[in-house]
Amino acid sequence: MNKPLPLLFAFLFVNFTMSAQEAGNKIGIHSHNDYAQRVPFWEAFSSESSSIEADVFLKDGVLYVTHDEKDIQKEHTLTSMYLKPLSEVIKSKRYSNFDLQLLIDFKSAAEPTLNALLSELNNFPEIKEAYKTNKKLTLVISGNRPLPEKYGSYPDYIMFDHQSLSDIEKIDLDKVAMVSFPFRIFSVWNGKGRLTHADENRLKTVIERIHKLKKPIRFWGSPDSKTAWYTFAKLGVNYINTDQPHECNSYLKSLESNLVNFTKPGVLGNSRRSEILFDRQPVNVILMIGDGNGLAQISSGMYANGNHLSMLSIKDLGLVKTQSADDFTTDSAAGATALATGEKTNNRYIGVGSDGKDLLTIFDYLKQRQYLTGIITTDAITGATPSAFYGHTNERDNSEKLLADLNQSEVDVFIGGGAKYLEEKKLNDSDRNYLISLNDWDVMDSGKVGILAAYSGLPSKIQGRGEYLLEATDKTLRHFNNSKKPFMLMIENGHIDSGGHANNAEMVVSEEIDFDKAIKVAMNFVDENKRTLLIITADHETGGISLPHGNLETAELELQFHSDDHTGIMVPLFAYGAGAENFRGVYENTEIFNKIMSLLKIEK
Repeated sequence: MNKPLPLLFAFLFVNFTMSAQEAGNKIGIHSHNDYAQRVPFWEAFSSESSSIEADVFLKDGVLYVTHDEKDIQKEHTLTSMYLKPLSEVIKSKRYSNFDLQLLIDFKSAAEPTLNALLSELNNFPEIKEAYKTNKKLTLVISGNRPLPEKYGSYPDYIMFDHQSLSDIEKIDLDKVAMVSFPFRIFSVWNGKGRLTHADENRLKTVIERIHKLKKPIRFWGSPDSKTAWYTFAKLGVNYINTDQPHECNSYLKSLESNLVNFTKPGVLGNSRRSEILFDRQPVNVILMIGDGNGLAQISSGMYANGNHLSMLSIKDLGLVKTQSADDFTTDSAAGATALATGEKTNNRYIGVGSDGKDLLTIFDYLKQRQYLTGIITTDAITGATPSAFYGHTNERDNSEKLLADLNQSEVDVFIGGGAKYLEEKKLNDSDRNYLISLNDWDVMDSGKVGILAAYSGLPSKIQGRGEYLLEATDKTLRHFNNSKKPFMLMIENGHIDSGGHANNAEMVVSEEIDFDKAIKVAMNFVDENKRTLLIITADHETGGISLPHGNLETAELELQFHSDDHTGIMVPLFAYGAGAENFRGVYENTEIFNKIMSLLKIEK
């Protein structure tokens, strides 16, 4: 056998959790026909497989690893491919414990093959003793086995893979390590879509029967896909049969964190909205940006929230292309700049064109017409999205330049994180009242205000942000309404993007629901102020999220992340209120700026 690759060996020292003798909820990986892997034994072991299978054929007194006698290769012996590596890891001091079974599938006659194995194991006393140590190794005989009544005549370190239901309650189970069945006697499912209810019930029945006997169960010849792994894990199959141990292990390890369950549906939307007649030309504009918010994120929030979101009562929809000037996949800086200025620019550029020259933002145009302007974000106020509405720099991390621009800006209200900038005296606009709490703001006051309620960015919803976004939206809209002046307000939830980058399903879903709560506040405002246009969109999608599995009754969802970065997928746009019908269709992100300007009858 080839020596193990150094890179693989670095991953070997892991703590396996699946016991070959233990049934219940623990899920393990069975590396099926492991000898066919690129690197037999080591690849499965480094993938934290709980069970490793080797087919064995006895010929001329030698145990060969092969499925058929005709395929025997002299160098492929059980000793070289499995017993010596097992001895090596048992003797190693690099780790303290593991829990593994080697399933030896006899392809030659049962008793002669087993006697040959017992003889060979005399050369490896550490393997024979490992079944009772913290480096636990169980040797399990499958395929051609002695009769069940003979199981007990073999040493303690030899166990068996039982494969019959007819006698399962009659035999002595002390020597049975697990129970295996061919999947095809229960179902012809190919691992795509879902099991039929009849097949699922058949599988549940046999799984429950074996678990009552306190034994683990495996199905061989089973589908081998993510959908199959998910289904078997949910059914409680203890050893998932796979030819892809690394991929299966990665999937199962991420499954727990990718499953989210929200059992408290939100308040349903206002059914009277379909009857409201809005003016065709807006005066006020509310632009709500879910950073990283794609259709899958919205769908996940909907399914987790009682199959409803307030934004989904909106009828006027569009799809937005998000590419930047210099890349297929935009970052937030270029994406927000396109929304704020109507110009495509390079990634990392904020408020400047791809030539590096400053661009006028929509806030600049509106200030010339005596509009009030405002920014709300869960990010720091110098984050890429909010700063695109007031700042100008070719490097989004140039906070010194962005703070200087913010000090000079005429933004009437900004709310977000960044209290450290006050502490460092980098925010020093003498005309602005700076606060560190929403509770300190009297919305009846006039004048510019900056509220910085966190040292840097605000915490996520699951970290305890509470109803901050909803309350900030409500207070700012009431403040602008009291002024009796036209306004534009940009509201960003930046943590949908953070959840996508972190591949954190709970964060994505909780932020989506939180964003929708703020959307409902904005929609209620539009209902009462019919010359207001509300636009809800995103700068880009983050995470490449799909929703392969879920349960509407329990509000359980699996989010699968296919990236930890932004993607080029189009993002949805919802438009509500005055002029909303103008946002139907498919268009570039720069068109959002152009459409707003056209509706407000402002020329660039």
